[in-house]
Amino acid sequence: MIWGHGIAHEVIHSWNGHGFARTSQDEEWLKEGLTECFTILVRSRSGLDCEERVSRRLENCMRHHVLSKMMMGSESTPREAGHNKHRERMLVYGGGTLVGHAFDVRIREATHNVKGMDDYLGTMFAEFGDGGPG
Repeated sequence: MIWGHGIAHEVIHSWNGHGFARTSQDEEWLKEGLTECFTILVRSRSGLDCEERVSRRLENCMRHHVLSKMMMGSESTPREAGHNKHRERMLVYGGGTLVGHAFDVRIREATHNVKGMDDYLGTMFAEFGDGGPG
């Protein structure tokens, strides 16, 4: 379960992590969060993860975000945390994934479930991709 999720996450990076030109580490939290969110969505839609596992993964994102603030004493915003991704990984991945999930929910609500995060990422790549792998 963990290995398969990690591999899926890294494969998705070959599309969205290397296909967009990044100007600074400020977007690292968003890149990782959207990648993690999209990994959860893809594994869910493909039947690799059951609904309970998907719920647990999203709950863990909230826990990671809260734990990074309460127990680890992080005073960083997710954007600032991206500059030190490995030390602040719970904030980067947890906070970024929650934002990605919120994006997906709002897009689906606005389009009556016709479009979602995958459409958003496809549009981003079409408009802003730098011609890299994708």
